[in-house]
Amino acid sequence: MKKVNILKFILFVASCSIFTTINAQPAGSRILLDATADTSGPCDRVEITFSFPVQYLTHIPKKHGKEVRVQVSPLGGAQVDTYILAGTESIRLMDSTKNGIREISYDGTFSPNRPYLILGFNNDVHFRVVQGERFRSIVLFISANDDVDTCQ
Repeated sequence: MKKVNILKFILFVASCSIFTTINAQPAGSRILLDATADTSGPCDRVEITFSFPVQYLTHIPKKHGKEVRVQVSPLGGAQVDTYILAGTESIRLMDSTKNGIREISYDGTFSPNRPYLILGFNNDVHFRVVQGERFRSIVLFISANDDVDTCQ
C-alpha cells in the first residue's frame, strides 16, 4: 500500500511541475549590448546597440556640445522588467574615435518609459542622431566641424 501512495505522490508532483510557468530574466539583464565606432570617414559613426527594440524620440542639445542626451522609448513588444528599465548602466567603447567619447550610459531613473542614452565627449563636438536599423540601435555621427549633416 505504501508503494502505491508513494507512486501517486510522485505522479502528482510531476504533473504539477508540467503546468508550472517559470518567468526568467533575460540572460545578463543588460540594456546596452554593444558600442562600436567607424572612424574611416570624415565623421565618427558610433552605434549603440540595445538588448530590446527602441524608438528614437528626441535629443538635446540639437547640434553640438560636450554631452548629448538621446531620449528613446522601448517598443511595445519588448518584454523587459520595469526595474531593469528604471536603472542605470554604462558601456565602454572599445574602439578609439577622433572625437573622444568619455561616457556612454543609459539612465532610466527619471522615466523608465522614456529613458535617456547619454554620450559625453572630451571636447565640444557637432553631432547628428538617427534611428539604427531594425530598431535595436541608435547611431550618432560626430565631427569636430559643422559638416555633420553630410555624414553617412
